[in-house]
Amino acid sequence: MNSEKKTVKIRYFKNLLSPINFTLILLLIFLLLSSVSAILNSISCFLVSFFAIGFSITILVKRKCCEVNLFELIMDSVFISLLVSVSIILVLALLSLNSMKTFSVIQLVVYAIFSMFIIFKVNPRFKIRYGKTELLFFLFLILVFIGVNISFDKFYTPDEYFYLKNSLDFIKYNYMTPISYTPLRSFVDVLYGRFLWQATLASFIEATSIQLPYYFVNLPFFVLLLTAVFNLLRLLFDGNLENVIVIWLTVCSNPLIFILSHFILVDFALASLSLFAVYWFTRAFKSSGDVNLYCLIKCFVALLTMLLFKFNLLLLIAIWIAFVIFAFRNKLYRLSKWHKCLFLIVTAPVIAYELFLDIPALFTYYVLHNLQLNDLFARYVFFSPIGLLVNFLFRTPWASRTWFDIPNYEKLFIFFNILSPELMTPIISSFALLSFLVLRKKCESKMLAGASLIALSIAFIGFLSSGNYYDIQRDMLAVILLLQIIGLTSFFISLNGRRHFMYASMVLMQVITYFEYIVLANKNITSYLWGTKLENMFDRLLLMNIVLSILIFLICIDYSRLLIRFKILNSNFTLRTLILILLFSLLLTNNIDLTSYGLRNNTYFLDHRMGDITSQATNLEGRILVVSNAYALPLYTLNTDKIIFISPPLSAEEFYSFLKAGIKSKVILSNDVIATWISYRMGSNEYLQALPPIITTEEKTLKTPKPLFDESKDLLFHLSCINSSRIYTPLNSELKMTIFGSPIWENENQTRLMRFDGVDDYITVSGEPLLSPLQKLTVEVWFKTEKPQIGKFLVMGGYNNWTYDWGVCLSTNSTQMSFNVRGRKIYNPIISGNFNDGFWHQFIGVFDGKSITIYLDGKPVKSMMLEEPVTINPSDGFKIYIGSWSGGSKFDGYIGFVNVYADVFEPSDVIEQYTRAQGKGTGILAKVISATRNYVVFDVYGKGIYTSPTSGITVENVYIRPVKVGDSFNHTGLSIDIHSKKSFNGTLILNTYYFSKFQNLEVKEGYNHIELIFPNTIDSKPVGLAIGQKTEILILSDDGGLLANTIIASTVLKGLALLYVLLPIILLLLLYTYISHKERE
Repeated sequence: MNSEKKTVKIRYFKNLLSPINFTLILLLIFLLLSSVSAILNSISCFLVSFFAIGFSITILVKRKCCEVNLFELIMDSVFISLLVSVSIILVLALLSLNSMKTFSVIQLVVYAIFSMFIIFKVNPRFKIRYGKTELLFFLFLILVFIGVNISFDKFYTPDEYFYLKNSLDFIKYNYMTPISYTPLRSFVDVLYGRFLWQATLASFIEATSIQLPYYFVNLPFFVLLLTAVFNLLRLLFDGNLENVIVIWLTVCSNPLIFILSHFILVDFALASLSLFAVYWFTRAFKSSGDVNLYCLIKCFVALLTMLLFKFNLLLLIAIWIAFVIFAFRNKLYRLSKWHKCLFLIVTAPVIAYELFLDIPALFTYYVLHNLQLNDLFARYVFFSPIGLLVNFLFRTPWASRTWFDIPNYEKLFIFFNILSPELMTPIISSFALLSFLVLRKKCESKMLAGASLIALSIAFIGFLSSGNYYDIQRDMLAVILLLQIIGLTSFFISLNGRRHFMYASMVLMQVITYFEYIVLANKNITSYLWGTKLENMFDRLLLMNIVLSILIFLICIDYSRLLIRFKILNSNFTLRTLILILLFSLLLTNNIDLTSYGLRNNTYFLDHRMGDITSQATNLEGRILVVSNAYALPLYTLNTDKIIFISPPLSAEEFYSFLKAGIKSKVILSNDVIATWISYRMGSNEYLQALPPIITTEEKTLKTPKPLFDESKDLLFHLSCINSSRIYTPLNSELKMTIFGSPIWENENQTRLMRFDGVDDYITVSGEPLLSPLQKLTVEVWFKTEKPQIGKFLVMGGYNNWTYDWGVCLSTNSTQMSFNVRGRKIYNPIISGNFNDGFWHQFIGVFDGKSITIYLDGKPVKSMMLEEPVTINPSDGFKIYIGSWSGGSKFDGYIGFVNVYADVFEPSDVIEQYTRAQGKGTGILAKVISATRNYVVFDVYGKGIYTSPTSGITVENVYIRPVKVGDSFNHTGLSIDIHSKKSFNGTLILNTYYFSKFQNLEVKEGYNHIELIFPNTIDSKPVGLAIGQKTEILILSDDGGLLANTIIASTVLKGLALLYVLLPIILLLLLYTYISHKERE
């Protein structure tokens, strides 16, 4: 009896140490130990959410299998984990229980229950099949992915910001809004809204508690991509791991993978799921008479999941066409009733749609010519595949351009960007085009090649019809990878005896290269991902073609066995091995070089000085409103609960109305174009960057400045031409001032101004102290003029022979100004503007020996680094000329005062000087409190914002609707119904991702209705479309009380409405797990 108990204990102990149980136990131990560190806890929760839960479920459904492939196990675990995590967060949001803590706890509890059940009850015994080599490379590629992602800064594109902001709002408020607004199609917002990607981002953020970078959400999809590609290649090569690993490494080192995975966009996830679906589709076709239904169903589950991530029919159509052709050719429906059922499910809806919608629509337009009736069909039909194809080939009212309107070089440009010879090299691209001929003998390979080439054709026509070039490689990542897989596979198979394909590919390679040269020369650009310079691209193509041609030539010689016949080599094995090593070393080197180039030159892998701007927002205290053109600022700021971020208004008039509303706030403006891309596109940057440092109720620039200087700096002299012409200098009486001509004193605003007539009026300042060498110099001059002038120096330090050491120059009909400093050459940074507008302007030029900075009206506008250290060395005869160039070329206008310092002004010094000179007027609305070359911060005066506990106002109904103006629905209407217990005056703020709108509000007691209508686009700027996408509505009282804050969009999923997303996910999850369970039987 004791021996039997001992045997049972040993067996039980061995069961605990089985690979699966041991893995589960290790994960549980790691979860317990990770609580000591926030980062470790985030990593453990991330593993649970995106791998461990799916792993435990997969183990349960496959527990009776004899053997399981490791990469299939990982692939299924990641996919199921994604669906489970999204389901959990949607259920919690539906019940209004969602929070970071709740989500993580439920995830851990679910995983612990599954793990304990597997360890103590199930005890799976199946064997996991894997090779050590591919496992090591798999781990290596994951480490490379992580290393690349943490090595570069990340700036968020507008689309990334929309996704992240929507996901963060979903976590906080339990509602979801679509990522875009398409009028008249709100019924398909569940498909177009990309809610599943938003939920995936939200589950990642909650699982990691914002401890890991947002772009790590792509790590599960990278794992899915690695495993899918490896399994796909293993199918194509029947387990020949030598060929599989070489091609696997080449494909998975594609530059687009490492670059696009750094973006928080749905496209990388879509590409991974595409390859996942293609693997199951390919695996289903072992032969023409043996089609695995379980694999086909898994493929369609993956495709439907892709549609929920992003409504992109490209791969679905390609697989559908390949499946239907195969089914009809091989009579798939005769295999069994289940094959017949699947065939009907796949084909019947599509055929019915075309019969009852597409054909009637086309008939009414082309036969009956009934445009009014056809308009009903056009809303639902002409975005269908066949409708779009007809619309593309024939001229219709909905066609922007047809096939025949597009230049040939543009067609080739789009085709080559999808085929991507730059990324795959021309030889692999040529083999991809020949793949259907090379791979036709094996059913799996033939199906993969067919689907890939069909996808290439559909993508080509789709991009041509849309005319959208900028997103080709981002949207077509899956197609590019598929073409690379079949191209490399075809190449390898051609090495084993099909030499005629090798010759054909060489010819096609040269043709591709030749056409690529023509295309690049016409378009003057290579690709839109990183914009390789044309000369670099030409050099790369030429070099790759030469090297590849030599290698292919050697392969052909190897086939003919000439080296053995002439007794140069005893065996072809050595040459063949050397050729393959060189060839794939070349491909890998090309991938690594392009990846490095793309990462170093992509503008979104730079910080764009957001750290400096973030520090200005993070230090704010209390509840405050912040207007900023740096759209991504909320993602970088920690205290977002207290800050209400507002986009800039569209016009300066609306911005001034916001200032006059008297709301205490901050305006934080970035000077970087990329960081302010949305405001740049909407045109807001034009007036924002022209704002004066002091904004008042009246035009301050009309007021005569007050002559003064900064006593804390090393002043050389101060000369005023307002009320007096006296010079002040701390250099005692050693400086001499001389006035030439007969300047006239004119009266303005109770002051007297010296008028320089442009004929013979100017002033000189000279003296021994001015001859000292200068490594620091600041020149400040206030001036105004109404005359267009060319080559006039306002202030110049030089000589009477038309040479100078430094000077402030006005030129080009008073549209350009510069601060010139002479070194080995003349350094003259130039600024542009309307300087003869009759207003007073402050110009400050700062020189520090290494750089020159120009400030205009208190703000930094131009900087230049010098090519050399420069010291200003005045010599005998040196004078400072005011209003003249060496006594000639006189200035026509007014010079208020001039300050020259042997010192350097900082941005804060310039602002202080500008503020003091403008005076303290009583009507100040806003004032610059901080400025650098990177940003400007305004303090807006007014009453502070507070949340009113008893606002007495209720927003009863808000809705968005398309408005028909003329013959089409080209406007968007916003209706707001308000009920108030008392009358009050306040401000209505409409805040969108693109702009904000401020409107005075007079609310009466009782029911109030507000109706606003916006054009969908104004000069291609999305105005009404932005309102429909997502609008935050705020109502503020005149005393600063926040009375209402609500969100409206074309569709808001909240509460039970979340079932539109949740139910499909749960059904797909159940179907996939059930099929996985049935598959093992």
